[in-house]
Amino acid sequence: MQQAAGKINVQTLTVKGHRYTRYVVDLGTTEGKRQRKTFKTETEAQAHLKKVATLESRIGRIAHGLKDADLRDAASAIDILQRTVSLRTAAKFYMLHNHPMGGSVSTAEAVEKFLQSRVDKNLRRVTVADYKAKLSMFARQTDGQPLCHVTTAVVEDWIQKRKVSVGSRKAYLRALNAFFQWATEKKKLVAENPVRAIESPREDRNAVTYLTVIDAERLLHTTVQVRPDLLPYIALGMFAGLRPSEIHGEKTDHPPLDWSSIDFERKIITVTAKQTKTRDGRRVEMSDNLLRWLLPCRRDHGPIFFTRTALAAVVEKAGIDFPKDVLRHTCGTYMYASRQHEGQVAVMLGDTIKTVKRHYVNPLVDKIDAEKFWALEPARDQGVIPFPQQATA
Repeated sequence: MQQAAGKINVQTLTVKGHRYTRYVVDLGTTEGKRQRKTFKTETEAQAHLKKVATLESRIGRIAHGLKDADLRDAASAIDILQRTVSLRTAAKFYMLHNHPMGGSVSTAEAVEKFLQSRVDKNLRRVTVADYKAKLSMFARQTDGQPLCHVTTAVVEDWIQKRKVSVGSRKAYLRALNAFFQWATEKKKLVAENPVRAIESPREDRNAVTYLTVIDAERLLHTTVQVRPDLLPYIALGMFAGLRPSEIHGEKTDHPPLDWSSIDFERKIITVTAKQTKTRDGRRVEMSDNLLRWLLPCRRDHGPIFFTRTALAAVVEKAGIDFPKDVLRHTCGTYMYASRQHEGQVAVMLGDTIKTVKRHYVNPLVDKIDAEKFWALEPARDQGVIPFPQQATA
């Protein structure tokens, strides 16, 4: 079956004893690439061939109506390109980078509009600040050039010049990808996202750092001796797995966790949607040992005390390593070792099962370790922990 625009080839395949027929529309070779498309029925193949023929006919009529000056211009362009690419490809490239739909807005202007869109979207202040830090730096170093001139090569060169870790490079690429997706899909400032073609670097997976039972016990008792007013913060992070920002509220849009959010009778901590990273809120069950650490400090209301100065003093006195989020990571690690259930841990921590598997499933921590951890309690002869009415920095 032959058509002006191409032809349809009928192919019969046998797979596991079953015969299948398919119809392949063959349009020949364009720019060194064979143009073929497969359909299940002959009707679909004929419809596609007719569509192509109609398009070619329309283009042919346009070409037939070209003036001599247009033909000379096309011939000159073909001569310049030396047939390395088609005239159509060159024209598309020019329109993409010199006359985009959004005009020649500068990279800096586009970044400002993007940041405002994130504010309007009600993203966390810390999230907007992170976007601003990364994208403003990129805008400054692109020297005010139009956004439509930023190619994949430009982004790759900029990333390569950043002497940062693999994790930081991935973070820069995530920010740039979000920016260019917005510029492409939402505002039509550019025709395509140049970051999409860049492969994210591979990063070695390192197990998260957690406190051993001995270090956890040392930290708790040091806190009682040095800064008893900081004990609720340490205990809530270590045994309830609350994120630091969910407790102290720094760099977020909510106040610190309040004592009124802790129900000692029902042994439940309520974290509101505004306080959580995922904005969905959750209720955290209190372990028996967490209850015993908090009861001597209990108040009806008021913010949970925290200052970085107090935390630094405790950590220095305890003489332990204290990397970022180590209290939450410690809780998650021992919680999984005890329950052996990713879903339950995810619900308690307000995280995904994927994150639990990646961060907290640690073969080096077993149920015996977990039993010792959840048995950490204040000394019986400790009595009432000295807790000032007004915590100080």
